[in-house]
Amino acid sequence: MNTKSLYQNRKEFYTDPISGRFNKIRLSTMSFVVFCFFLLPWLSWNGHQAFLFDVSFNRFYFFGSVFWPQDFVLISLFFIFFVIALFVVTLYAGRIWCGFLCPQSIWIKMSAFFSRFFEGKRNNRIKFRNSAFSVNKFFVLFLKHFFWILLSIVTSFTFIAYFIPVKWMFFSLISFNIFYNTFFWVLFFGVLTYFNIGWFKEQLCFLLCPYSRLQSVMFDESTLIVSYDKERGEKRGARSKGLDYKLEGLGDCIDCKKCVTCCPTGIDIRNGLQMECISCGACIDACNEVMLKLDYKPDLISFKRENQNFSNKSSSKIKFTLYFIVLLFFLCLLFYFYINRPLVHFSVTRGQYQLFNVTKDNFIENFFFVKIMNKSDSDSTYLISVKPNIFTIVGNVDLKLKPGEMNVLNFTLKTKNVNTENKFMDVFFYIFDVKNNRLIEKKSRFVLSGGF
Repeated sequence: MNTKSLYQNRKEFYTDPISGRFNKIRLSTMSFVVFCFFLLPWLSWNGHQAFLFDVSFNRFYFFGSVFWPQDFVLISLFFIFFVIALFVVTLYAGRIWCGFLCPQSIWIKMSAFFSRFFEGKRNNRIKFRNSAFSVNKFFVLFLKHFFWILLSIVTSFTFIAYFIPVKWMFFSLISFNIFYNTFFWVLFFGVLTYFNIGWFKEQLCFLLCPYSRLQSVMFDESTLIVSYDKERGEKRGARSKGLDYKLEGLGDCIDCKKCVTCCPTGIDIRNGLQMECISCGACIDACNEVMLKLDYKPDLISFKRENQNFSNKSSSKIKFTLYFIVLLFFLCLLFYFYINRPLVHFSVTRGQYQLFNVTKDNFIENFFFVKIMNKSDSDSTYLISVKPNIFTIVGNVDLKLKPGEMNVLNFTLKTKNVNTENKFMDVFFYIFDVKNNRLIEKKSRFVLSGGF
């Protein structure tokens, strides 16, 4: 029986740092992402954390704006906009998100930095890993894993700070008064991060990330990809500097494998475009460094499009234009709903136990529940009224609510018994937001005694 596994085991590979134009861009963008990630929870805006998914009170603070579950339409539009933007960027520029901005790529790069710092360059790391266990090896591994753990805990604490106020977490931590559930989640995500940057690494991109699986759907012949020029590079082989290698039937590629040893996912781009390629440009920088030393023409490996002239390719141009129009549409829709979103949640429900009541002095009464919630970040006052004017409100018609506070008011509406055959009459409830100078209307029905 053939018992060969259908799955390939992961092979450990060791990367070498590389310098060059794309590496500088990559370091700049990654530094910006790391800076924003660690700084953002500490920013305050109008007395609140500037960016916070407050799970305790089901609200989201975003630089002075507060969003509630009732703002589901806005949240849905944002995610639709993000997905379409991902399609637009991928169609035109390939996987630049993965190579230059993705947190997974950034944290793998940081873990690789600690490995190189304590274990040395690539060849030294290989020798170190294969060497016999010793006190020195234990000490080096201890230091490396200590900084991995430190990075993981700080990352986990910052990530949780996007859901629980960071200042409360920090002062609870230093006073040893942190709640067990908060401690559990910091520890849980810390362990996951430690496992990820220490062992799982690029496998998350291959096995779990849906974007790497969907990229083939988003790509076409005009998408920017990392490409190796086979016509110019083959046949590969070593040669002496100054030798006319073309007479020997050799191409520009000297088979130094620097493009492989610098790749963060361990692939050989010379074998063609692969799912694992994250378009970071490291292989381009490594190859250009070798080409410069040999005085060869650069860009043996480069960012290219299968169809070099994007603007003249009608199908790609039409697809990109349509994506961009849809993206602009959802952006305008998102902006419209954001500007016009009510800062108060207002609903009217009829009483369920009695349709109407006829009083001794011949008034008809209906009972309503009015729910009001203050969705702004400050105290607000609300005035309630009804139309038509034939109705009289029995109950409090003004209400003051704190931020996030909700109140349910019991209202009795009454009017003179009208001699009519109609069973129902439309009634309109109005709530006036004094602070924001906005009037909101809700329609309901008043039950008359006629026809019953």
